[in-house]
Amino acid sequence: MSSTRWGRSSLAGELLLAAETYVWGLQGICQLQRIPFSPNLVLQQFPPPYDLFSLQRAAAALGLRCGLRDAIVAELTGLSAPFVAVLRSADPPKVSPEVNTALEPNTSPPCNLAIVIQCQGGRITYFEQGRQHPLTTTLEKFEARFTGKAAHA
Repeated sequence: MSSTRWGRSSLAGELLLAAETYVWGLQGICQLQRIPFSPNLVLQQFPPPYDLFSLQRAAAALGLRCGLRDAIVAELTGLSAPFVAVLRSADPPKVSPEVNTALEPNTSPPCNLAIVIQCQGGRITYFEQGRQHPLTTTLEKFEARFTGKAAHA
């Protein structure tokens, strides 16, 4: 689906998030919007599995209007910051010597989130979980990890 409007994005339920990533993304957007946030309360109210639909529901419960969309990296410059971009995991899944696959069949490693604070002139500035300072890179380099999914809060 190549949608130019916000709404329910195709395959958004198939992109799983680790609980820590889910909380980090919600907390970051709430902090930027100056909305109080309680990780424990969110985890109690929204049990796993965590995906983009559950992120959207939790954001709405926190008072944020959150829409999901499919986007190519070139379209990111047209989005109002801040927004959340979904990234492929930077670390490949670890494979145990006894097992040929690290994951169950038909599952993907959990995705990462980037909170984009600026995107213009072919460059993108974003926060990623575990980093104290924002990263700035070219859209071309960002595209290597971008899943084509974005959420605007």
